[in-house]
Amino acid sequence: MGMEIRYDEIEIFRNNISTLKKTSLDDENTVKQYMTDAEVSVIHFDRVKKAYVRSLEPKPKFLPCSSDALYIGREGSVSFIEFKNGKINDKQKYNVYQKIYESLLIFFAGIMPSLYWFIMKQKMMKQKKKGKREDYRSPHQG
Repeated sequence: MGMEIRYDEIEIFRNNISTLKKTSLDDENTVKQYMTDAEVSVIHFDRVKKAYVRSLEPKPKFLPCSSDALYIGREGSVSFIEFKNGKINDKQKYNVYQKIYESLLIFFAGIMPSLYWFIMKQKMMKQKKKGKREDYRSPHQG
């Protein structure tokens, strides 16, 4: 019996529901085009990343990468989707792996908001031992 993920009950996911077609828009070239016409419901993960980063204190120095979309299947399976237009070289392959890795971190922070605070608390304790101090507060604490 697996954990059922109800993304419609998680605000950061619910606020970013879109379609596969909309998340596939390639607007980096002069001619904007969609990579698919599928109207399947997905989570626009680039927008989830932006909302998540806005909630962080302190603000990160570097923005994380993210996948284009997150699809959650009927059985609870989770699929990160990254659209690429054209041939993919080794550097782009590595970038896709990085996007999936960082998207997973954001995903788990979305379904377990205390995860972010736990990680920051651990970092703060390590810095305190070294004589450094930075204040981290959870964006999910009042």
